[in-house]
Amino acid sequence: TLDEKNIVSFSGGSLGGKGRGLAFVNTLINNVDFSGLSHQINIISPITVIIGTDEFHGFITRNKLMPLILDPHLSYEELRRNFADGSLSHSLEMKLKDFVTQIDKPFAVRSSSTSEDSLTQPFAGVFDTFIVPNSEYNKRIVFERISLAIKLVYASVYSDKARNYFKAIHHKIEEEKMAIILQELVGS
Repeated sequence: TLDEKNIVSFSGGSLGGKGRGLAFVNTLINNVDFSGLSHQINIISPITVIIGTDEFHGFITRNKLMPLILDPHLSYEELRRNFADGSLSHSLEMKLKDFVTQIDKPFAVRSSSTSEDSLTQPFAGVFDTFIVPNSEYNKRIVFERISLAIKLVYASVYSDKARNYFKAIHHKIEEEKMAIILQELVGS
């Protein structure tokens, strides 16, 4: 069961930089008694699921994407289409189907690369984030949208913007690993 008190992992591997930061803040929020400061403070974190980097590695391998990633003549749009056509693991698909039945609000599909939130090389705005609308009437479409958003966040590791940034900081793009954060949107 998903709730605001914990972060659930849907896959092994690293949580990525953003995922590690969110896990730390979530632990802090749920272990500090703010009532000593004020009874008017009520801090909760949004429902959060992290798909670890093992799924990213499996996705690249299972869909035989590395030769396409390394092809200097393949445009990002073509590569993106190949990612969109790829398949997620059966295990992740089952967890996502359960996830969409438990969430009623829209949610964000956010990047959490192993390089993000680095103190020396900030990656803010380099990778894609998608907002997925929700529907209580058609969870199949919500599942399809979330699956596509995950694949497109994976593809954004190899966008022209990301490639240029990796080149500028002397980082090998083929060594990058991506985790995904699924996070309920809050507010009104």
